[in-house]
Amino acid sequence: MILEIMVAVSVAVTGGSCAAIDNATNQAVWDSPSIEQVSTTYRDIGILDYNTTFPTDPDTILALVTLEGTLQDSGIGRKIRVECIKPIESLT
Repeated sequence: MILEIMVAVSVAVTGGSCAAIDNATNQAVWDSPSIEQVSTTYRDIGILDYNTTFPTDPDTILALVTLEGTLQDSGIGRKIRVECIKPIESLT
């Protein structure tokens, strides 16, 4: 429930697409203004294999892939990470 709240607040604050991962529980959550929030588990097989369909929204995909990269590149131990990507048209 904590990841869901973190992602919902992050989307509301940034107006972008956000994803969060808790590597201790193997839980991932993603959301954006244009899709419903998704909460799922995953297995780490060198890449993260989600137990649901991968998002199709480009900004959400970018947030999730960026988040996966930072998670894989960081040290051993419990990590809860959040990544948000603002839509390109909102950056101008």
